[in-house]
Amino acid sequence: MGQSAVGSSRSFGSSSTSDSLGSAGAARTSAGFSSEVPRRVAQACASFVAAADCRDPAGVKEAARTGVASANQNQLAPRFQNPDVAANTTTADGITGTTLGFSGNVGDSLVQQVASDWTGNGKTFRLSMIRQSTESSGVTINMLSTPEIARDLNFCTCALGYSVGGRADPMGRWIYINADHSRATQRQSLQHELGHYFFGRGHPSRPGQLGWGGVMDYRIQRVRQSDREHFLDLYGRQ
Repeated sequence: MGQSAVGSSRSFGSSSTSDSLGSAGAARTSAGFSSEVPRRVAQACASFVAAADCRDPAGVKEAARTGVASANQNQLAPRFQNPDVAANTTTADGITGTTLGFSGNVGDSLVQQVASDWTGNGKTFRLSMIRQSTESSGVTINMLSTPEIARDLNFCTCALGYSVGGRADPMGRWIYINADHSRATQRQSLQHELGHYFFGRGHPSRPGQLGWGGVMDYRIQRVRQSDREHFLDLYGRQ
């Protein structure tokens, strides 16, 4: 699974990590917000109760602070393929087209905007996202609040959930995006999380690694032509 973390007003991706800053000895209320967290989020976090086995992973904090993946992060697997994407991708007349179904409480306009971001000029690749009436097919995309994200990731500190822009599980066929972020940040986060859906878990941490300078790079998180080329290598040039 992949998740994206946000520092200041930007969104930065971060894989789930096992290293942490320590765990709580007992369940407790842990608002723990900082001046960077909006008041409405701080208020929502006021009643947050952390689990007894909670953790605040150092990797999430580091990504939010620096915007660069830690060197011990997993890297993208060069030949990863998502069966859902492969089954819904065809190539004709030199153009690869992917049509994915989606469901969930995400707004259609955000999804279509991000599909357009991935499509670019449409000369080599086109992504279409079609809303489904049920979650039985395609990818489920939901918007979660900061406290919901903190609970899902078992954080000790509710406000740390605000540093997470989104999360994706390609094999589980779901994505979620932080509902408390600006529309611009949500757009970046969904571009990035769809990258995980296409390319799998992992992030580049230095030049020369797969994905550096593109949508999977913490510093960028916007689709570049290099990302489309990698997509074509995986799904369109068979």
